[in-house]
Amino acid sequence: MTVAAPEPPRSIGVQAMLAIILAAISAMTLVIAGLSALSAYLEPRLVLHPHTQPDLTTALKTWIHNVRVAGWPLLFVAIGVHRARWRRQFADILLGCSVVLNASLVGAAVAAGGHRIFPYLPHLPFEWAALATSATGWLLASRSTLSGRQLRALIGCFLLLLALAALLETYAVPHL
Repeated sequence: MTVAAPEPPRSIGVQAMLAIILAAISAMTLVIAGLSALSAYLEPRLVLHPHTQPDLTTALKTWIHNVRVAGWPLLFVAIGVHRARWRRQFADILLGCSVVLNASLVGAAVAAGGHRIFPYLPHLPFEWAALATSATGWLLASRSTLSGRQLRALIGCFLLLLALAALLETYAVPHL
């Protein structure tokens, strides 16, 4: 009797990983937004105010801030954090906490602000897509399924998505 060798685990592609992470971020946002108890607690604390007149400096500062907040997984790939098992596991935990924290904060704001907050969030789909892109880059690279070309493409998409988000957050929200 011969025993066949186990099949190696199937590799997941960039598009599939991106879709999974984006769906998870969106689902977490919706779950948090649905918590009415949290809404009742936060509603008196949420103050929505029109932004000052938009300018490119504000958009650039917003872009830089968002790159720092959401781009660290791609930086970890670039500096090789994924090469050591314990560092990879620690970064996986950090990534999970970061995604949950970001989705929770936005979900809580949506729960507290309800429909009043929507005019202030035209950038959110682009920020979520950028966050998912960064997470995808880390997860695929840390599992040895990401080529250098794919990494460069993800970094380019990430930066472009956040540039679009920063422009929308600066110019497409209510102003004084």
